[in-house]
Formats: sequence, structure tokens, C-alpha cells
Amino acid sequence: MNRCLGISLRSLVVFCATYFCATVLLGRDYSLAVDSLCYSFEAKTVISSGKTAPFWLHNNTWDGVSDRPYSGTLSASLTKPLAPEPADFTFRRGQRLFDYGFGATLTGHFADKCRFVPEQYYATCRFWLLDLTIGARRERFTNEVDNPFTDVNLSAGGLLFSSNARPMPRITFGISRYRSFPYTRGYLQLKAAMTHGWFIDNTIVRNVFLHHKYAGVRIGGDWLFAVSAEVHHVAQWGGVSPQYGKLGSGWKDFRNAFLARQGGTPQAEQINVEGNHITSQQLALDIQGKGWKVRCYYQQINEDNPVHIFYKTMNRRDGLLGISMQQSRWSYINAAVIEVLNTTDQSGPVHDIDGIVFGGADNYFQNAIYNSGWTFYRRTIGTPLIASPLYNNASTPSAYRYQPANSRLFAVHGAIQGDIKGFLYTFKVTHVQNFDRQGSYRATRNTALALQVRHEVQFRTATSRLPITFGIDLAADIGSQFGNQYGVMLSAAYNGVLKVRKNK
Repeated sequence: MNRCLGISLRSLVVFCATYFCATVLLGRDYSLAVDSLCYSFEAKTVISSGKTAPFWLHNNTWDGVSDRPYSGTLSASLTKPLAPEPADFTFRRGQRLFDYGFGATLTGHFADKCRFVPEQYYATCRFWLLDLTIGARRERFTNEVDNPFTDVNLSAGGLLFSSNARPMPRITFGISRYRSFPYTRGYLQLKAAMTHGWFIDNTIVRNVFLHHKYAGVRIGGDWLFAVSAEVHHVAQWGGVSPQYGKLGSGWKDFRNAFLARQGGTPQAEQINVEGNHITSQQLALDIQGKGWKVRCYYQQINEDNPVHIFYKTMNRRDGLLGISMQQSRWSYINAAVIEVLNTTDQSGPVHDIDGIVFGGADNYFQNAIYNSGWTFYRRTIGTPLIASPLYNNASTPSAYRYQPANSRLFAVHGAIQGDIKGFLYTFKVTHVQNFDRQGSYRATRNTALALQVRHEVQFRTATSRLPITFGIDLAADIGSQFGNQYGVMLSAAYNGVLKVRKNK
């Protein structure tokens, strides 16, 4: 571990320990809430016909399903969730000022090789508005996720963050979810937090850090209309490169990454900024009534400086536009999503046009210094439609082998879900036109189809009932991107709850 982390991690540990002790001492009102432990076991097996499993069988699974055509997966998890928060954040008797949680998930993959992966391992605590989370935890940072009325599983994935890659170890502190501003009765909600993380996959550049900060505001509460706006800034910085040697990892370098300033070495960071930076601006409009809700949302990413408001950016034609619906009156189709994604503009085909304005030829999620780009364990951290490096093969040029397989695309995605007599189903269809990456214009297409069905069966025992959820997933890829391939996944899952304590 380098010198920066020797200092910063020690400071963070002292701060986190102080914060945790303070919250325990100041917030020991556990009231009437019940502490519960949730546990689950799941087994999956995949059989498919192509070189890889069909797209929607293994993408957006937190790296929980192998991309191999034949594979098996076993997973076990134990979590202690945080207690539900009041909608207006006005604390009353029976509600916690302080709460804590933790979780761990171990996943075993059985394909070409057998490997066990600690997917989640985290501890979290909350004191009034503030959250502190340490470890690797499943997190989505897109503006549709805070909407409890919409099942985010229907989405093809957020543009900057999705559920495609496994969770990254990090420390996050701040107001991590929308919380009501005091005395506004929930009509004004804010959030803002900062994260320090570690790219422990060490694909090419080793010991790379993650910097992520974000802020958002939502106005409207339970009105007919509510609007929200967010901005996210991420940076890969520090580490040791086999080509450039040690990259800056001190406090000065952290400041440069935080403020997106020019660095020292290599020369590319003197000209541009220190680290690999991406910003995302996100807007959403909620329209809600009794038993129904519609959300329209827009997400945009930017890799150029300076950062302008979304309609003034160089790549304003690129982004994710979506609309989601959910209603509770008719169970056969209770939710639907339609999304359109375009990443073909990329601020134009030419980089460094005049030696003053540096932009264009962005090649989203790719970087010349941080060669593996915006990926983690060979999976794209953002939308999986920018295909993960695991799709690269021996014919891929060595300079691109560890980077996303494409960056320029136009996609249309649709999904519905419902409940037909106790059988929960989800159907997805995604059509993608790929235009490869900047400098290469090999056009390919793919239509990804997936039908997922889940049904719970109650098995009686001598003292209780044993609920097991059985599932079947049918999926196909049709087109030149991955070739025509078909597959099926069978699964069985058991979930249980242990009630630990109820204070009186």
C-alpha cells in the first residue's frame, strides 16, 4: 500500500471509529424497532449454445453469474438491514435516531475454473441525516433508484453506474440518500456524499483509487409533480503503471483529482487533468397519483473540461433517456420501462482540436493511462450496453484488450413485468447498433431477449413452512455482435429472517 494510503487510511480509520463511537453514545434510543438478520441461499445453473452466455443471463447481476456458456453458481448471504426511515424524517417515538447494519455475500462460480468471490462485505451506520459505510456494498447511484415505486431491475442500467460489476471496496460518508430538509415536510429533499474506493482488481495499473462525490436536490415530495437533479463526479487516480511508473498518490494528487486539476506526470496529465475523470448530470420528473407513478429521466456523461450544464456540453447529443411506469391496480402488467441510449457523438471525432480546447473522440469508459478504463474485474461499471472487456478475444488489438469492447452505440431497450396467478415474470428486449470505438468503425448489431419467471413453493415441515423460489430464465442474442446464441438458466433460492431483539 502506498504512502498516501498509509496516511489517509489511518486518518479515515480514526475518523470512522470516532464517528461510530459518538453515534453509539449519542443515539442509543433503539425504541421499539426490531433488529433482524436476513439470510439467503441461492443456486443457479446456465446452459447455452454460444461462445458466451446470452447477454441478459449474466449482465447486470453484480458479476454474480459467469459469462461462460456452461456454468453453475452458489451464493449465501447474511445481512442486517437498516430500519425504514420516516418519509418526512421527523423522528417520533418508535423511530431510530441511530441505526446500524452490515452484510456479507459469498459467491462460488463453477465454470472453466472454480472460484469463490466475497461479493459483499460491509458495515454501515446512520445518525440522523448522515451515513457512514465501509466495505463493498451493492450501490446504485442513478436518479431512478431512489424511486421506491419503480423496479430498477427493468432498466438496462444507469449510464455511469449500474449493477453490472461486482461491488468495489470503499468508504462513503455523507447524506447518501435523499433526506428531507428540516421543516419542509418532505417537499425539499437533499443528498450529498463523498466516496474513497480501491480498484483491487489490479488489471494493468495497480493500486488505483476511486474518487466519487455527488449531490442532488428533489422538489415536490408527494405532490402530483416532483423534479430532481443530480451531478456525479468520478475519478480514477493514483497507482503504479507499467508504462509510466508511479502515478501521483499523495494529498496534493488527491486535491487535483478532487478539483479535476492538471497533474504532474505523465505529460498527458500535465496537459489535461490528473486521473481519469467522468461527470454525469441527471434529471428526473415524477408524476404520481393514487396507485400509479410515472418517471421520466435523463442521464448524461461528460469526459471533457470544462464541465458545462448538460445542454451546453460538447457531447449534448449523447445520453440516456427513459420513462418508467408502475401501477398497482392490474397485476398482469404492473411495471414497464422504455429507454433510449446514444453514445455516437462523443464531442466529435477529433481530439485536441486547437491545442486550447481539449475534447472530442472521447471513447467513453476508456483511457490511455488507466488502460482498463471504467471497469472492475473485466466488467463495465456503467451501462453494460458498452460491452465489458470480457467480450474481447485474441483478435482484439492488445492496446484495447482490457478496455470495453465498444463505446459508440445507439440502443433501444424495453421491459415489462407482472404477476400472473403467483408467477412473477419479467420480459426484456434490447436492440443495439454498435459502431465500435473511435478510430475503428466496424458496425455490428445485437437484439437481446430475456424472459424471467419466478414462483414460490411452500414446503411443509414438522414445525414450519419452507418457502423456496424457483426460477427459469430464457434468453437469446440475435445479431452480428455476439452471434446467434440461446440459453437457459435454472435457479432456486431460499430467504429467511431471524428476529434478534425487540426492546421495550
